Amino acid sequence: MKGLRVIALLAIMFAVGSLFAETDMFAVAEADTSIVRAPVIYKGKVVFYMFSNLGQYSPFERSVIIGKRLEELGQQEKLHSDSLNIVERNGGYTLRYMKKPIMVVTEADSLSLQAPVGEIAEAYKQALVDEYFPQFEVYSLRHNIWQIIRTVFLALLVLVVSSFGFRLVNRVMNWIGKLVARLKKANPLGLVIRGIRFLNAEQFDRFFAIVIGIIRFVFYLLMGYFTVYFLLYVIPATRQMALQLQAYIMKPVLDVGRSVFNYLPSFFFILVVVAVSRYLLKFLRYFFSGIKKGNIRFQNFYPEWADSTYQIVKFLIIFFVVVIIFPYLPGSGSPAFQGISIFVGVLVSLGSTSAISNIIAGIILTYMRAFKVGDYVQVGDKQGVLIETSLLTIRIKTVKNEEISIPNAHCPGREYHRL
Repeated sequence: MKGLRVIALLAIMFAVGSLFAETDMFAVAEADTSIVRAPVIYKGKVVFYMFSNLGQYSPFERSVIIGKRLEELGQQEKLHSDSLNIVERNGGYTLRYMKKPIMVVTEADSLSLQAPVGEIAEAYKQALVDEYFPQFEVYSLRHNIWQIIRTVFLALLVLVVSSFGFRLVNRVMNWIGKLVARLKKANPLGLVIRGIRFLNAEQFDRFFAIVIGIIRFVFYLLMGYFTVYFLLYVIPATRQMALQLQAYIMKPVLDVGRSVFNYLPSFFFILVVVAVSRYLLKFLRYFFSGIKKGNIRFQNFYPEWADSTYQIVKFLIIFFVVVIIFPYLPGSGSPAFQGISIFVGVLVSLGSTSAISNIIAGIILTYMRAFKVGDYVQVGDKQGVLIETSLLTIRIKTVKNEEISIPNAHCPGREYHRL
């Protein structure tokens, strides 16, 4: 049974692969795999390929439009290749059958194929003469029967392989379900990592059920799409529908892939800036820690200034890093991103008034050397030993062994007493 499945899989791969390899591109198109290749197909046969955009239309959309025009043209009783002509207009060339336009060749095609526009237009015209017009010949009954048998065979192979794919997905999902059951049995208390419980037993079941359901749905969706696509493709009458379906799917995929590829230089720039700032902060932390411990000394710079100075320098570095990388963030130039940035800035400015006053008060008190850790201080009706200072607050321990945080803005006017 497994041998028959392998044979069926190889047969469908060979048969479908032969469909896409029916016709080579004309001599103008070099064997360049770096550009997109969208086939224009008429009655199951590749006439030629499109390689570049035309305005807002991708190569796949152009191939679909040209294919529809060829279908409309093929509804006539008689077609003669002598009526095919090329008209030059505004630097581009239009291929027409009598007065009906078929396609337009522009400088974008010239850039993609590295050939003059006129030569490309002539090559497309010759491709139509060689691959399109001969299809209007009357085929023999033997040929038509062979085409029907071939189509039925390919459709059956597609169904067999898709059935095998769906069964494979079910087996993989069942295997994952058994793995999750064993994991749950080994961890009856839920998901616990390093003593921290992230999920209890009930949440564990619900979480993995949702994850497995999403994975199953995604695979079913992909399998369904490819099944429908190949079924439409192997039937000559519906092949144009398959190409249109491909254009709908491939255009957003190509746009996303192109955007990601174009964003890579900016992404690497952000990585470099973040990495340099991170190691710079590590060095500064080590440096100011040495000053605080007395290992590094500077004249007129006291050890109790080390923590506050490090916090100020750290804030400035992070601020400049954000300013530098902001233009390189994806979508930073869009109106929506700018609107959100302004909104966040307004919220921060409205909510940071007290924070700024605390920071300014903390800086003044620190560099005035009004206190140091270990002093007995009084702020209002609170008294205790100063155990920690920062740019925003101080912390004192009272005689009742209670730790109290007091904003720096409330500290002016305090009284200090040495232990």
